Amino acid sequence: MGICLPRNSIIYTNQLRFARSLSGRQIGKRHPGRTCSPHPLISNLLPAKQKHNLDFSETCFACALYTMSQIKIDPGGAFSLGGENFVIEGDLPPEQRRPSNSNAFTILKNEPYLRVYENLASNFSPRSILELGIFQGGSYVFLDKLFKPRRMSAVDIGPHVVAPLVQYLSRTENRFVHFATSQRDRETLNQIVFNELANELDFVVDDASHTYEDTKAFFELLFPLLRPGGIYVIEDWSWAHQDNFQSPDAAFSNRYALSNLLFEQIMLLGSTSLISEIRIWRFLYLIRKAKSAVCMTKSSSIFDQVLSRGRRLSLI
Repeated sequence: MGICLPRNSIIYTNQLRFARSLSGRQIGKRHPGRTCSPHPLISNLLPAKQKHNLDFSETCFACALYTMSQIKIDPGGAFSLGGENFVIEGDLPPEQRRPSNSNAFTILKNEPYLRVYENLASNFSPRSILELGIFQGGSYVFLDKLFKPRRMSAVDIGPHVVAPLVQYLSRTENRFVHFATSQRDRETLNQIVFNELANELDFVVDDASHTYEDTKAFFELLFPLLRPGGIYVIEDWSWAHQDNFQSPDAAFSNRYALSNLLFEQIMLLGSTSLISEIRIWRFLYLIRKAKSAVCMTKSSSIFDQVLSRGRRLSLI
């Protein structure tokens, strides 16, 4: 059964953008171990005169995505990028995760996360990146190698220094990290943005506490400092809606859901011209700051601009 998408819908627009990006490429490789059937979804989105540039013979939509991937991940979760080695261990319990060493960085982001960033890097070139949450440094080095910014910094509340990451910084110019640094340390964050990142903050990746209160406080501070057209990513927003977080004794059982912040940011999108788009996956979402966004005064919260007919959102 076919589905007809309105041409002004968000889904249609995103699919059309993806289809156009494939124009002129050969898309004929099958996903290993997968039986594919012809899928005309992307081809049908393009004008007839552009269809001859595409070859989707016996290739499904998922396989088209697969063949675009540049990062080759082996069955054990190991991959290389920009001369550095990585091992994915996000699915292992904390006590079983290997620390980063001189041979490879440990990264908790599993393949779906990596593919989102890989796709984003194909059409987004940030001048400066700020990462919130360091763990073993794998994500820091991955983002650095993938996006190749001029400058990059990161903060983590944990006091443990990751030696392989420090060694990496020593041989890479304009790269910084701050351990034992709170998300709410406004003075340090301002110093990072205006000095270390030369007031060119284009990209923020929040993979820190995952709590509503801290993540919101970080967003209130940093989104006004993000340059117009910049992107703000928040990872693991949906934890409160997963099976293993439903019992009364589960982790974060006494905390507000991080999805509350997403609801508030959607209202901010509808109330102002500060945000041009919000793109949501089950495991992360990104907010793109409008190119015409005007800087706010330092004394007000960005959420003071939300229009809600005098009603308040009840937190879950």
